[in-house]
Formats: sequence, C-alpha cells, structure tokens
Amino acid sequence: MLEFKEVFKFTLKNINLKVEKGDFCILCGPGGSGKTTVLRLAYGDICPDKGSVYVLGSSLTATTVNSIRAKIGFIPQEGRLFEEKDVYSNLSFPLKLLNKYEPSLVISTLKKLHLYELKDTKAQHLSSSERQRLKIAQAFAKNPLLILADEPRANLDPGAEKEILALFKNINVLGATVVMATARDPLAYFTESRRAFHTRIITLNKGEIIS
Repeated sequence: MLEFKEVFKFTLKNINLKVEKGDFCILCGPGGSGKTTVLRLAYGDICPDKGSVYVLGSSLTATTVNSIRAKIGFIPQEGRLFEEKDVYSNLSFPLKLLNKYEPSLVISTLKKLHLYELKDTKAQHLSSSERQRLKIAQAFAKNPLLILADEPRANLDPGAEKEILALFKNINVLGATVVMATARDPLAYFTESRRAFHTRIITLNKGEIIS
C-alpha cells in the first residue's frame, strides 16, 4: 500500500517504511521529527532527494501522481478552503474535478460530518472546528483507498474529536488504509482500545524511525 525505500528528504534520513493494506498506522514524534514530510512524500506533494516512494503499488512519478492522488484522501494540517464559497461548494468542487460528483454523496458526507446545517454557509464564517471537519469531509467523500491525515484532530472540541476518530475507524474497517500523524502520546490518542483499530505505531525522532 505504501513503501519508503532509503528515503532522504529535509530532516528524514534513510527512511525504510512499509504500510500494508488495511493498516491503521500512527506516525508519532515531536514537532520537526519528519511526520509531515512523510505524509507529503506519500501524497506526491514533494519528491525525495534520494530513495523511492511507492504508493498503491506504483512509484510516484510525474506521470503517475495524478492518478494515484485520485485514490488518496489527504488531510493536511494547513489545508485551504475556498473562503468565498459555501460548504456545499467546497465539498463538491474537488469531487467534480475527479468526476465523482453526486449530490447524494455530498449530502450524505455533510450529514456524517455534522455539516449539513451549514451547507449554505461560506467557509470564511466557519469556526475552527467546522473548518477542520470540512477538510476531513473533502478527504472522506472521495472514498479513498488510502487516508493520509496530519493532526486531524487539531482545533476540534472533545465531542468532535470522538466523532472524527469513529469515522476514521469506520473507513478503516471498510477497507481503507489510514496513516495519521500526531505529536501526542499515541496511547492517549484514542478513547477506546488500540486493538479496535489494529493500530501500528511508528515513532520518529530527528528524521529517523526509532521504533
């Protein structure tokens, strides 16, 4: 599903990593340890200085990156929204680009993320928690094979955190592979048993995998 072979980039030093289909993988470590770089490399947002990155069985190249990205849900820590457009448009626009737009899909996703009542609200008027849920909705709506999430609970209140983690769990149970980055203690990241998520924990520090 995802494999790094002797990858160097920014702080990353000789990273060898393999994530299997169906894994729920947590990248943990302090700020600056390389977690975000791993996710950006996996999405093809940046290229390694050295080494190879394979996603969904293919090497990430200029010719394969777009087709691979169509099967990935990427939730960046600093994701951008169309501030002047409403919530419905912010969710439907990326789906239209992928030829996956269906009104029923947009509506059902908004309801799952508790955003339906805000469908006509412009993004610039959303709270921090609502903005984060909209970014997550954009990733979930694609029905991706792989979810890459960089601190997806940022700016969420405790109730919303639990709902979001339940959504990640459900999409993992349904077959999607999840790779999530967090600076928090991974054992405190969930409100329920690790076993329920079939979790793998990979710890990074100063650009190296230490466990």
